[in-house]
Amino acid sequence: MSFPDPTQAPSSFGDYLKSVGLHFAQTIFGHYQNRPTESNGRFQEVATLEWCERMDALLGHLNCITKANPDNKDAVDSLRKVCADAVAAIEAKLEAQKISNAAEAMRLEVEEATQKAEEERQQREEQRRREDEKLAEVRARLEQTRKMEEEEKEILRIQCELEAKKQAYSDAQKATGIDIDDAGNDDGSDSAPENQQGSQRQNKTCQKEEACKWMPQTIHENLCENCARTTELICSGPVGQVCDMCWRQKKSCSNGGQRRPCQMVIKEELKSPGRAATRKCKVYSTTDANPISTIKPVEDADTDVAQPTGKRAKTASISSSRVRFDGVAIVKPMRKSARTTKTTSKKELFARLCQEYATIAKMYKELSETWD
Repeated sequence: MSFPDPTQAPSSFGDYLKSVGLHFAQTIFGHYQNRPTESNGRFQEVATLEWCERMDALLGHLNCITKANPDNKDAVDSLRKVCADAVAAIEAKLEAQKISNAAEAMRLEVEEATQKAEEERQQREEQRRREDEKLAEVRARLEQTRKMEEEEKEILRIQCELEAKKQAYSDAQKATGIDIDDAGNDDGSDSAPENQQGSQRQNKTCQKEEACKWMPQTIHENLCENCARTTELICSGPVGQVCDMCWRQKKSCSNGGQRRPCQMVIKEELKSPGRAATRKCKVYSTTDANPISTIKPVEDADTDVAQPTGKRAKTASISSSRVRFDGVAIVKPMRKSARTTKTTSKKELFARLCQEYATIAKMYKELSETWD
């Protein structure tokens, strides 16, 4: 007996089973038609397993129908074959899905382990970076402390040098033999000793050198060639001029600066203590060769000219001479001595001391700004 194909005409096959009275086979075919389908290429595992188990149970009872209706054996066998193939295909796909799920789970586990290892590595690197930062901070503090100690030592060294220069300047002042006038007189004194003025002339160069040291000073960062050759500790000198060592050696300084102008030393002309030999002189006219008068020296010692006082003045009075022109006495003009014996007043010394302390204060201020 012919019947419709269950796969090509499922509706007609269901009607055929109903018409021949195979109600249980119709139930099995209805369960077949409600078989699970894939969603996004995957089965729902629980529902699919339940469907396969129920289909296996229904197919187990299908043998009883075959024995009861031998005329419809072909239709029942066709239904059994279709349902068994469907169960086998679904179970195969479900098994492949399980294998895929296991592989996916393993992959996720490996990825999770890799991610965890990466996080641990990053944590170790972060911890190492923090330790390096702390170590760098400690090193920076130690370096800063070392630099501060070196700066303090440099400041102490400069202070010692400053005190030494101050002491040298004080010794130079004492060596020049400057008198301090306690009465505050500015009119000078004629009783200054002769050897004291000679000492001032001899120490003039030393006094200039010490005075240059108290000008606005600068300390060069690098030693010049002369200072390096003479193993000097520092290379210093007035601002805009050569250093002290190059000035003493009269050489150019590799740190720059201009040579200090050397003042021309004017040699004082010493006056003869004795009287020069004098004789009569004739005065001639500018138009002819006839003499118009005679000049003769005055031999008398007592004159009405005011005589100067003091040792130097007495020497000058002895060396001075007068002449007569036609009986009229002519006084020879006297040259004013360039040498003075005026003592230094207390006011001037205090003014110098104020200038020195102002220079020292300025240098301390620059040192403090450099240290800050």
